[in-house]
Amino acid sequence: MDTTFIIDSSDCDDRSNWNRLLYFVQTLVTYFNVSPSGGRIALIQFSTGANVVLKFSTLTGSLLNYEEVNRRVGLLQCQGGFRRIDKALDLAEKEVLTPAGGVRDISRPVLVITTGKQTADQGLYTPLDVASSRIQSKGAALFVLGIGKDVDTSELTEIASSPDNIFTVDSFKDLHREADEAKRGICILVTPVPTSPLVASALKSCPIPMDTTFIIDSSVCDNSGNWNRLLYFVQTLVNFFNVSPSGGRIALVTFNSDAKVVLKFNTLSGSLLNSTEVNRLVSSLQCQGGLRRIDKALELADKEVLTTAGGMRDISRPVLVITTGKQTTGQGVYTPLDIASSRLQKKGAAVFVLGVGSDVDSSELNQIASGPNNVFTVDSYKELNNKANEAKRGICILGIVCYVPTATPQVTTPTPTTPDPCRTEGCSAPYNIGCRVVNNTAQCICPTCLNRRIPICASDDVQDRTECHMRRQACLGDISVTVAKQSPCGKFSLIIDKTNQRHLDQNN
Repeated sequence: MDTTFIIDSSDCDDRSNWNRLLYFVQTLVTYFNVSPSGGRIALIQFSTGANVVLKFSTLTGSLLNYEEVNRRVGLLQCQGGFRRIDKALDLAEKEVLTPAGGVRDISRPVLVITTGKQTADQGLYTPLDVASSRIQSKGAALFVLGIGKDVDTSELTEIASSPDNIFTVDSFKDLHREADEAKRGICILVTPVPTSPLVASALKSCPIPMDTTFIIDSSVCDNSGNWNRLLYFVQTLVNFFNVSPSGGRIALVTFNSDAKVVLKFNTLSGSLLNSTEVNRLVSSLQCQGGLRRIDKALELADKEVLTTAGGMRDISRPVLVITTGKQTTGQGVYTPLDIASSRLQKKGAAVFVLGVGSDVDSSELNQIASGPNNVFTVDSYKELNNKANEAKRGICILGIVCYVPTATPQVTTPTPTTPDPCRTEGCSAPYNIGCRVVNNTAQCICPTCLNRRIPICASDDVQDRTECHMRRQACLGDISVTVAKQSPCGKFSLIIDKTNQRHLDQNN
């Protein structure tokens, strides 16, 4: 996803509240899988005016990761002033959600975070529903988070794409409790409506690399022509997912009375990692006949395919289950389909299902799929070819699922049996860029700075090497200090950059 955060920086009465807000944003950034082949982030902050901090195209190469985005979030300063939400929405529409801003033909949620009402008595302003509609016309789903008792629920409704896209908390201290709901909401409820002809019509290939799993029902073998139609349908989708060492990868699972892994994501490598080789393997599949144990196939995918050992990467991982009838339930113990599917979804997979023929059970299809938009049906095998484009678009667009990266995140999570000190205690040091757990204690993560010299004078009359160094020392010493002027202090002949010096100044 290309996710835009629009952050209200008009309320600066309490620095710890600003830090809580930044920490909340960083928690969400960590969740959205920022990478060259994954998600990207844009940042806008607003008060009396609005400014773009980060476009989707700002970071490239090795800098395109959530750590770098969160470093920049941690550097944001609260500005104070009026609250011109309309200016921020206008700026997002004109400079961020554009090809020049780096927006791609994928899902593009926008989260507006506000701490109060729009300022409406300082000259002309754009009505919020009008400003929001312009963004929505570009295929963006708008979400809004209102913090505190000064927000206006009618304004939140004007901003959001729908009532389900509205979140509220009573205070900044409650933000961490809203993080999981916001993650799920933005990830699941975002409905792409791209205006680009590339997405509005049939795509030639999915532009985002994905690890796609096909789970194929081989229990019905009455008609070899129908089996061949099913395999051809799968091959059509394989061609669409751009299989290559730097692109998509495919896993295959077949099932009847039992389930079998035909292909893991890491089975093919080098010159064999291409759609031609995958489709050769698909064409060699034999229809097995027997019972229909969809549950066994889902469980096998969970245990052997959607794993590190199975070659799963930190990218989107859609699963398409193709079934020609109902789950067999009269042959011993079986796992309910909603439970088996939920295990895949917990691993960040968007589960899709295609029901072929009149013997499928619509309630079972809904149990398998991640959502109602992820269900496809055809009345017969002969109609599979007509369903191909819909399945391609659906899986490519809706299959971009957010999840917590498997790499070590900036916010360390303790074991489930231990309360998370970062949630229960929090981190309030000024200018912190996150929280980590050390010896079961919350510890602020402070900024790291480049080794350069652009002297500034801080409000405690200490001259620092750079503004970043001032922020780092203030964070390490838990000292409230700001920039007094963007130049040397004058009365100091040397740059003082020691935490202990600040502690002495504070105590004197």
